[in-house]
Amino acid sequence: MSDILDELQKRQEKIRRYDEERLQRLQQDPLVTAFLQEHSLDRDYLKDHLRIFDDASSSRKLCQNCRSLADCQQERAGERWQLQFAGGEAYTTLEYCPYALQKQKKQQEKKQLLYNDIPEDLQDLRFADLTFDADNKELILNLEKVLTGEEKKGYYLYGDFGTGKTYISIALCHEFLQQGKSCAFVKVNDFVARQRKLIIEDIEEQEKEIEALKRADVLFLDDIGNEGVSSFSRDDLLFTVLDYRMERKKLTFFTSNQDLNSLRQHYAYDKKLKEEKLKADRLLERIRILARPYCLGGRDRRG
Repeated sequence: MSDILDELQKRQEKIRRYDEERLQRLQQDPLVTAFLQEHSLDRDYLKDHLRIFDDASSSRKLCQNCRSLADCQQERAGERWQLQFAGGEAYTTLEYCPYALQKQKKQQEKKQLLYNDIPEDLQDLRFADLTFDADNKELILNLEKVLTGEEKKGYYLYGDFGTGKTYISIALCHEFLQQGKSCAFVKVNDFVARQRKLIIEDIEEQEKEIEALKRADVLFLDDIGNEGVSSFSRDDLLFTVLDYRMERKKLTFFTSNQDLNSLRQHYAYDKKLKEEKLKADRLLERIRILARPYCLGGRDRRG
């Protein structure tokens, strides 16, 4: 019997020493001490709730030196215990770490990006990453007004090759996605080629993509005027989408190497040189209503 009592006493002493070590360690933890001070909790409270504070402290330590979700050491990747206080009691809840929140945000942005022709290496480009020449400062101010909703009209950015038109549009697209808006970023030449293929192979998908361009809160038509002209590309695709968006005053941006007069000439003749100026005028009217023309100057940013 005495052997059993001795063993119990040894275990109790071991537990006491372990709890004392935990108490000493937690008293040195900035996370714990800051929490105790914020909620006017003393050493005795900490001693009576060691498990709660130890869980939070140990969980946070696993995040030290972590550089990505791939490095995560938590039991459930991207989730960690966080101390909370309510009703006079401390407790822990699971929270997502910054890397997990960033991943969730990107996943949500992908859902909001209804059509995506953005190059892979520019998927994270933001407005703050851009540099502008001095003569384009006015454009920055105007685009910021569009982002805040003060300005309701899009822009038709035109100019020489490599002046940053596409970069600006991609960065704007990401800013709108961060605001929770649905967007479609379309490389016009590639889109037309894809639509020609889909109308033969998958008409439902073709109609779905057209609807995405119509419905998007913000549409970006990149490099418009570089595609070959046909009644299909000009009338069935572009006119259909832009007419819908004009009637509903939906925010639309364009980039092009041509000014609006040159663009009109481009759409006035099909590939067989058949003249169709009225149809070109109807399309250009919608572009002018939807967007303000702005000539983007400066150095070639393509290197």
